[in-house]
Amino acid sequence: MSYDLFADMNDWSDNWKQEFNNTSPRARRWFYTYKVYAGGSDAEKNEAKEKAATDCRNNPAWCRDFPVIAPGSRAPFLTTGLGLELSWNLKTPFFSRSESEFDAIDNPVSRDPINGLPILHAAGVKGMLRQIIASRDPELADKLCGRVNQDEDAESGGNAGSVIFGDVEFQNSAPDVFSPHDHTFGVVDHPIFFEVAAAGSRARWGLMITALDPECGREDVAILLTAIKELLYDYGLSAKRSSGYGIAEKGVTVTMRPGRRIRLPEEFCCREGRAFSEPPPRPPERRMNEPEFFGLLSDGEKMLVEREQALSTLLQKQFPKIDKKNEKDKKNRRLLSAKKKFKAKWEKKDAAGKLWDRCQKFIEQRQNHNPAAEAERQEAYAAWEKRRAEHEARRRSYYAFADLESALRVVQENLKIDL
Repeated sequence: MSYDLFADMNDWSDNWKQEFNNTSPRARRWFYTYKVYAGGSDAEKNEAKEKAATDCRNNPAWCRDFPVIAPGSRAPFLTTGLGLELSWNLKTPFFSRSESEFDAIDNPVSRDPINGLPILHAAGVKGMLRQIIASRDPELADKLCGRVNQDEDAESGGNAGSVIFGDVEFQNSAPDVFSPHDHTFGVVDHPIFFEVAAAGSRARWGLMITALDPECGREDVAILLTAIKELLYDYGLSAKRSSGYGIAEKGVTVTMRPGRRIRLPEEFCCREGRAFSEPPPRPPERRMNEPEFFGLLSDGEKMLVEREQALSTLLQKQFPKIDKKNEKDKKNRRLLSAKKKFKAKWEKKDAAGKLWDRCQKFIEQRQNHNPAAEAERQEAYAAWEKRRAEHEARRRSYYAFADLESALRVVQENLKIDL
């Protein structure tokens, strides 16, 4: 594993409850699993199961934890990996029979052993999706979903695939009944009761591509999303799907969490949690640099001339030795030309007057400067900026799409992988 929950717990501070709430949903699930299987009384185990179910319902960011739970995939995921989370409402019920032989009804729905929510195990959904991808591109199916080693002596062997699948989770369950008819008399022989995730239930599924190839990664993701679209809308994600079970309603929302080298349009980018709401303190005053010709217009403590005299003072002090009568002297002509250009520059848009204003403001700022107060203000502003940066760092970014179609279109047109 690339992440050790129990080693991490040893480093938690005394305020462990707050630290526990700030850790990842998958790490919290591991903790609940430990409490269920290695806890004390039945009451403590049941409490852990209830907390796991509540935590699962209140945490939509399923795929953000993959960088820390995927064995051996931490580094590639953070660069060219892509986490996907899909959420939808069931159009028709979902059914997947539980392995448990002890239940109130004969055919209970398959449930997560920790949080008790109805689920379709990752192995089942992986097989359904692999079949659809293989009908288009068998080699891509082997690449994404893995290949079984059919010959132990073969050098190539099998592989696990580049996609890590998660369980499909459903929010609630309801009873249903199947009524087989006697073909001879056309009457109900005996009703069969079973449990389903009812139509209208919310479903959630996450998967992660550990690493995308820069050359064909866009096409791989597009084919994967197309196969998911067919699976949810056409074939159904359930047992008894030949009878129409497990079809999704239109409007499957998609959340993508890309690695650093994957680029998607910023218009779909969102941040988790609330924005930083603390108002900023008064920012430290920006110190002015000494203006040009400051020494000509002032003595450092006050202005030597009025604002209207700024241009004439500059001309007089910059060009003091010009004889207008001696126009034949080359040096004199060059000075006259330079003075003309200088005057045109500082006359334009009252540039000389604005220079006088800057000099006056510079004197006032220097006279009113309080080093102690300025240092205190600078320290307060730096502390505020640090708090804001820490808050924003905790708000992870993701890309949200209102439906599968728009996600597929953006991937086909705009997904880029930096080399």
